[in-house]
Amino acid sequence: MRPRFVRIDTRTSMITVRNFMHFKKILCALIQRRVTGMARVATGIIFAVAAVHSPQPLAVEEDVQAWFATFATKALDDRWIAYMEVQGRFGDDIGRLSQTLLRPAVGYRLSSNMSIWAGYGYIETERVNADDIQEHRIWQQALWNAGEVFGAAVTSRTRLEQRLIESADDTGWRLRQFVKFSRPFENNVDLNAVTYVEGFFALNDTDWGAEAGFDQLRLFAGIGREIARGVRFEGGYLNQYIRSPRGSDRANHILSINFFLDF
Repeated sequence: MRPRFVRIDTRTSMITVRNFMHFKKILCALIQRRVTGMARVATGIIFAVAAVHSPQPLAVEEDVQAWFATFATKALDDRWIAYMEVQGRFGDDIGRLSQTLLRPAVGYRLSSNMSIWAGYGYIETERVNADDIQEHRIWQQALWNAGEVFGAAVTSRTRLEQRLIESADDTGWRLRQFVKFSRPFENNVDLNAVTYVEGFFALNDTDWGAEAGFDQLRLFAGIGREIARGVRFEGGYLNQYIRSPRGSDRANHILSINFFLDF
């Protein structure tokens, strides 16, 4: 079925004051550890994004979760890149496996700092007292390594997804914009302060519940370190705010543990 595109509605609040303050404490702790320059700029950008969508008091369901992910890339030649991503997400106060994600892809380097990608994603969401959800995603993205700004490495990723649910007919189109900043600590260059923001926007309505407009916002603050040749660790606090067109919005407080493998 051809998707019906409508104007994005940005009136829905993105993040509760309570969640905003949680995230502010994390970022302030990083700043107190002498994270200067671009890390402070990143902090300002994230606060500005949240401030633009300052919330009204709304009922929000909250959960504590843990997400574990591995991202693997392998250069096939000077241009082509293979990619695989595996994630396990534990919800309900980290009491059960709530979502599994597999995302293979292939990339092509346009230049030393720009690449384009196409891939597939399988996402299985396990629900309590309801049928599980099997989702298939076709996706395309542009990845830009913007170099260093004030000592921080800046990465931008723009992704377009076509989402298909096994029990439904419509295809949901969604746009994701991701910006990440990584800067070494002044007193320990092997350890980086990492922060990112990612906004999700649905582009059409579907028969399985998606509504055009703001979908979710993710805010992350943590640390990164290369622990072996070709192996990098990043971990920290991730705040995920999800708009629910029907019912209460959701705010997840997430321990995010990530490993990046480069073969």
